[in-house]
Amino acid sequence: SLVVGYDSALFRETTIERWALSFGILLAAALHDAELRVDALPLLSSSEITALELVCVGRASDEQDEPVLLRFERFARELPNAVAARHRNQTLSYGELDVRATQLARHLRTQGVRAESMVAVCLPPSLDVLVSILAIFKAGGVYVPLDPTHPRALVAMIVEETKPKLVLTHASFAGNPLPDDAPLLCLDRDFALVEQAPVDTTLPAPQVEQSAYVLYTSGTTGKPKGVLATQKNLAHYLKVARERFGFRREDTFCSLARYTFSISFFELLSPLATGASVVLLDRDEVLDPTRLCAVLEQVTVVHAGPSLLGNLFRHLRANDRTRTFANLRHASSGGDMVPPHLLEEMKQMFNEAELFVIYGCTEISCMGCAYPVRRSSVATRSFVGRPFADVTVRVLDEHGNLVPFGVTGEIYFAGKGVASRYLARPELTSERFVCFDGQRFYRTGDLGRVHADGNVEMLGRRDFQVQLRGIRVELGGIEATVRELGLAAQCVVIAAARDEQDVRLVAFVVEPQLPDAASFRKALAARLPDYMLPQGLVVLEAMPVTANGKLDRMKLRELAFQAPREGGSKRAPEGVAEQAVAAAFATVLGASEVGRDDDFFDLGGHSLSCVLLMEELQNKLGISVSPGLLFEHTTVAAFAKAIYAGSEATQRPILLSQSADKPALFMLLGVHLYRELARRLQDQYSVYGVYAGSELALFEGGEGPSVTTLAAEYVGLIKRQQPEGPYRVGGMSFGGIVAYEVAQLLRSAGDEVEHLLLIDAVLPEAPIAKVLRLAKMPSIELARELQQRLRARLVAQNQEPVVDGLVQSHEDEALNTLEEQRQASYRHAAREYRRSIEAFPGRTTLIVAGKRLQGDKLLDPRCGFAELITKLVVHKVAATHLGLLEPGAVGEVARCVLSDMRLVHESDHAALRTVA
Repeated sequence: SLVVGYDSALFRETTIERWALSFGILLAAALHDAELRVDALPLLSSSEITALELVCVGRASDEQDEPVLLRFERFARELPNAVAARHRNQTLSYGELDVRATQLARHLRTQGVRAESMVAVCLPPSLDVLVSILAIFKAGGVYVPLDPTHPRALVAMIVEETKPKLVLTHASFAGNPLPDDAPLLCLDRDFALVEQAPVDTTLPAPQVEQSAYVLYTSGTTGKPKGVLATQKNLAHYLKVARERFGFRREDTFCSLARYTFSISFFELLSPLATGASVVLLDRDEVLDPTRLCAVLEQVTVVHAGPSLLGNLFRHLRANDRTRTFANLRHASSGGDMVPPHLLEEMKQMFNEAELFVIYGCTEISCMGCAYPVRRSSVATRSFVGRPFADVTVRVLDEHGNLVPFGVTGEIYFAGKGVASRYLARPELTSERFVCFDGQRFYRTGDLGRVHADGNVEMLGRRDFQVQLRGIRVELGGIEATVRELGLAAQCVVIAAARDEQDVRLVAFVVEPQLPDAASFRKALAARLPDYMLPQGLVVLEAMPVTANGKLDRMKLRELAFQAPREGGSKRAPEGVAEQAVAAAFATVLGASEVGRDDDFFDLGGHSLSCVLLMEELQNKLGISVSPGLLFEHTTVAAFAKAIYAGSEATQRPILLSQSADKPALFMLLGVHLYRELARRLQDQYSVYGVYAGSELALFEGGEGPSVTTLAAEYVGLIKRQQPEGPYRVGGMSFGGIVAYEVAQLLRSAGDEVEHLLLIDAVLPEAPIAKVLRLAKMPSIELARELQQRLRARLVAQNQEPVVDGLVQSHEDEALNTLEEQRQASYRHAAREYRRSIEAFPGRTTLIVAGKRLQGDKLLDPRCGFAELITKLVVHKVAATHLGLLEPGAVGEVARCVLSDMRLVHESDHAALRTVA
């Protein structure tokens, strides 16, 4: 008899899965010529039943294992002029890339590089990376990538262990992070030496059995371990990806991963083995959602980790929901558990692409399983799919026995991708690379189970290795380093999660030798890469234990976020700009208090949390800056100063709606205000939010920049985006006054201004005497209104009150201190403003808040612009001042704008009208 036990929860799956399970049981019985007896038992153990053995085997590949170099060289001969790679404004064709790689390979041979010779590469994203990899393979060497952002001690350890014949690098990395005695070749400085290599230097034919690369992963003892893989492993890696995903010559890939991670081969070499092209991105581009979106609009293939995708989708939801990424035909994620909700977001954001989860690790050459994400059903589990061709997956219990359907076990891989060994680590190699039935398997340490349809579900880790932002991190390695450096009497590190996008390492220590988290991280940074540095430090009198005396890890997780991280700086932030930046640091990092000298990264920040900081600044302050600015100015004081100073060379208007090919409408002052309006106008206009560096001075209170100063800076930014007219500019409230002045400046320079949009902007130049003359109401009612105005809006003693449309109406006056200071700057700039003498002759739309007119009976319905604008159309919308751009009223505002802009093209001045 064949006894089949099953988990009753499995039968709550879809009908097709129930059918598949039933058919699988019947087929298994028939194959074994067995009498079928099915028992549904609630609890089963291996001693009670004979398990239906679960071995998932990928089909045999039809294609031979061909070294990637041979495939590239064939395309270089067939497609010499086709674009192989791009980085920034540089491009290399297949022919050019092959020539440069051959020149470098010949030089490497003259330096003694032979089969199994290590050659290290320490480079930032650049075309030199591809040249170096191909040259090493051409010379017969072994590629050893080094990350220039890693600490010098870690890089020195890898150099010492691999003993490379040469380190290919740029001059800026000599001495740091590279050790002084490393044999260097600086490609940016010394390529002339490379070109002098003898042309007749013999280059060996690549052999599939020789070593291809060494990639270092974190280790349990604190010492990273080098995974040594062969050309056959690499050939299999690229072949199965190419077969499974159908890559073609017309594809364009983008390279997002660090070069020390195995997925980088997927991004860098898959295109070169297909005849396609690759775009190499700087880290700043990868981390800046706006710039990354622009790249993704152009490419056809992308792979990104769950954390990066989570941040990208958050940005799109908040800023630009309309992007379609129409060119993108393949998008995948992996390197960490991909939560079901992220797969659903991938369906929405990448609506033209086939979607996959890819599962593997460095030890199996990355490609283990792939799961196609079905658009027809809702994702509910973290499936990693079925094995690639020539790959075998087994799920085993702690005794090495196969487990039944639906039962959790450890995932093992066998096949052509399994790496040869760990470099200089024979004991660890024997522990992790094991044999079953004549096959060599790698035990991943990942927990999973096989479903009835053959798909593997990922459930987490068996040991204390975690996956953090797509990187496998050995927690024991961090703890061992703390002990070696004598930083604490005891240390336990855990990965704690606020949510799926905010997973951080927290170190619990007893008797720490350093005073704060920043010092603790700095000490560890000398030995560990940035992604292994704990973001939180919790000091305990003793480690919590369970009733049986074991470490209570559940208790540690409860404590992980209870003790907020403290800043190390004793000096409080100075000025509103620093206070705003410090508050943003604290919000993103979960710190209770942040000083002006505190460093974002010393407080636990990392590359992806800096993206969250950029979003926080944009949402709260309307400031949009690149994450790269934070890497250059890491403290509160320095970052605030950098934001204030800005960089005129790099500032550009921010595209708020997708339609970059539509006529541009530039909205001024307060980028975040116009997001919803931009979405409503996107079918007809590309709406840009314009942010000026001097804008931040408005938050400092006091005088701040003048209207004319702001207007001149805005004109420069607008012209940087659109050198010639016709122009369309607008703004809300004080931004409308600035927009009016911008329009006048553009006109005076000879540019055409097609349309001016003013949203509840009041020209602030009418003193009380003028108000008395203009008012048309009974004297008693007028006196009452004046008394109320004087009480509420008297700006300063001995100063004339103004008709101040910039101050919120009473129902909107719940302002915080920051907003009050900004409003004070607005009022000062408005008082000092001296408008252009000549009236503006262009067509203008003025949107007025109807509820504010009702609440302020002295307010001119045309807001002071009647005599200053020749062609004015006024719309009154039933909303408060701030409510105009909120969901309830912004649709009506957009309709008014579109209606008036159509008049610009369809009729003359006589057709314009005033809407009461």
